[in-house]
Formats: sequence, C-alpha cells, structure tokens
Amino acid sequence: MIRRYCPTDLETLRQITVICFEHVSIDKNIEDHFGIVGGVDWKTRKALHIDVDAEANPNGIFVAEIEDKVVEGIKDAFGFLENHFTLFCHLKATTAAMT
Repeated sequence: MIRRYCPTDLETLRQITVICFEHVSIDKNIEDHFGIVGGVDWKTRKALHIDVDAEANPNGIFVAEIEDKVVEGIKDAFGFLENHFTLFCHLKATTAAMT
C-alpha cells in the first residue's frame, strides 16, 4: 500500500535512507578518506535531511507499506506524485509484480 507520510514514519525513513545511501553517499566517501567532518558523521547528516524534508513538506512524502511495515519513502519535491498519484500507484504495483 502507498500512503501519505505521517510523523510516526520518520525514524523508519531515516533508517531506510542511511541503509540505501551507505554505498553511494559522497559524504560517506569523504568521511572514509578524511574522517568525520564538522563533528557529525555522514549517517547523522543524511538522516537530518529526512527531518528537513518532513518538516518542510510533509504532504510531499509518500511511503510504501508491506504487511503494515514501512518499506520505502518517496519525496515528491515537485508535486508530481500528488497530481499523478494513480499513475504512481500503478507504476509501483507493476514494478513489484515484476520482481
């Protein structure tokens, strides 16, 4: 099921973000090479980006649930998903069926 974000999703979205960015984050690569920058590790900085997004536009975040657990978060920075929510649900369902 895909639904709008609610504040109780925040910690799960932080955790998912850190897991997904571990191998592709420029912040992590810099930290691996130079050490912690500015006294804050890359995981904390990346998680704080989610906080900023949730505070700035909570209606622009959608989450996917499987068996009542949040498994994915999608930020809608440009209003596309809100305006095309049915299309988005169809694309997600099609993608899930293909895996």
